[in-house]
Amino acid sequence: MRGMLILFFVPLIVLVKTDIRPEVAMRMTSQSSPEHRKYVNNSSLIRVTSEQDIVINGAGIRYIEPGAFNGCETTQTLMMADNKLTTLAAGMFHGLRDLKMVNFFNNTIMDVANGAFDTLPNLLELELSYNRLSGLEDGVRSGLKNLRVLKLNENPFILTRDGFTGLSTLKLLELSGANISAISLGSFDGLDQLQRLDLSNNKLTAISKAYFETLGQLKELDLSMNTISTLRKHTFRGLTKLTDLWLNDNQIQVLGSDNIFKWFTNLNKLYLNGNPLLMFNVVVFSTMQSVNIEPGFKCDLSQEVQKNFANATSHWFICNNSDGFFSPYHCSAMFSVL
Repeated sequence: MRGMLILFFVPLIVLVKTDIRPEVAMRMTSQSSPEHRKYVNNSSLIRVTSEQDIVINGAGIRYIEPGAFNGCETTQTLMMADNKLTTLAAGMFHGLRDLKMVNFFNNTIMDVANGAFDTLPNLLELELSYNRLSGLEDGVRSGLKNLRVLKLNENPFILTRDGFTGLSTLKLLELSGANISAISLGSFDGLDQLQRLDLSNNKLTAISKAYFETLGQLKELDLSMNTISTLRKHTFRGLTKLTDLWLNDNQIQVLGSDNIFKWFTNLNKLYLNGNPLLMFNVVVFSTMQSVNIEPGFKCDLSQEVQKNFANATSHWFICNNSDGFFSPYHCSAMFSVL
């Protein structure tokens, strides 16, 4: 009988309460070396002889019984991608006290219970991309005090004030393809150690306030593949350590004289390709000591605009995007660069 797939763990044994189809059994054994796991044909018994990694991907699992992982104290990686989980319940991870990485990629998780991660003090990486989460409650984040990597791509996520407080050790936050159309002030408060933020492939149209001001350690910011047309002079305030900025594939037409990039003293790469850029004022680059504008700018007669803009004038460039996705822009003679 096909039914709900439920995991019950006793030391070194996984009990799966369902009739596992042969193709699923084959997939599970193909992902595991013989010394780690065996699927016993025509049975519901899977033996685990090494607890360092538990990998059960694509097995149609809908529910995990609380305490199912008792006896797996040395497990460091739990992979349960491509299943049918809808909820992460409190007590579900009991027994996995040394767990460092959890992957629930591509389930249908809509709810994470308060305290779900409280028994995982060593958790460093959490992959929850391609689920149905709109946020993480305070009681959820309280169990993630040592987390370094959080991936929430392709969730219908809503950015709210203090939505990430309690995650002060986080280094990487991914929110690509999360249908985000607005950022609230204070959305990133508490992320004191964040170094990379990915907001690509969302529905942002303007970044009119200093939403990133509290991210003083941020080095990489990806805003590509949105529909951003407006950047204000305070948009990037506080991002003095930023080295890489992706603004490609937006709707930016004009970079004016507001000097929106004046906060960047360490920027190395600025990606602007894929924008319908019509004109810009070189004063916006005046504080950059050495920046590579990708894919690059070239002026008439193929003279390259200098990469060092420290002494640039405030004259305007009138630009036409050249052919080819990765081709450089070509500019008219209406320019003056020292």
